[in-house]
Amino acid sequence: MSSLSQQVGKQVTVRGEADNASGGAIVVTDDNTPVYLDGVDSWDKATRGKQVSVTGILRQIGGQATENAQGEQLHGYASARLVIENPTHTVV
Repeated sequence: MSSLSQQVGKQVTVRGEADNASGGAIVVTDDNTPVYLDGVDSWDKATRGKQVSVTGILRQIGGQATENAQGEQLHGYASARLVIENPTHTVV
């Protein structure tokens, strides 16, 4: 995980490209780290692909099993991911 991991629990401003992922709206930083925006399903067409600045509290959501004991697939993320809570953004 990127150097942002050291900022977990703090208010941060993340800059990068606005994009959409299956888990919701993300900001892709210069080192290709995806940072999810809590509560934002997707960027609008006018913003997606543009450089944005997003501010909020940085959290790390832990990974969870993607299979149950019977080997059945579950929804979830196998590895930890970074999320900005209560995000506000501006296009830069």
